[in-house]
Amino acid sequence: MDQETLNHIKDLTEKVNQLLREKGSHEEPEDPHVTTRIPDQDTPIPKGRAIGATLAANSGVSTDDIVSHAFWSNYSIFDSYYRLTRNSSNNLTESILNLE
Repeated sequence: MDQETLNHIKDLTEKVNQLLREKGSHEEPEDPHVTTRIPDQDTPIPKGRAIGATLAANSGVSTDDIVSHAFWSNYSIFDSYYRLTRNSSNNLTESILNLE
């Protein structure tokens, strides 16, 4: 090999070594906004139908309308498999009793 090729190989080797050193020493602090959005490995990812049905139920849509719109055979399918939470957006006590 001629001297020019050897110099070129030497330059490339130095650049690669420099990049490897920088990669190993460069650590960015963790961004809490990024790390908190990563779901746990054990948490199942909800299906779109379940999210939509739960949001509709929480916003006050009747369960009969949800079941008929989703073409489920009955309410128990929705309640058993697609309702993610049973939290009501309405306070039952306030809707029955006039507290004011």
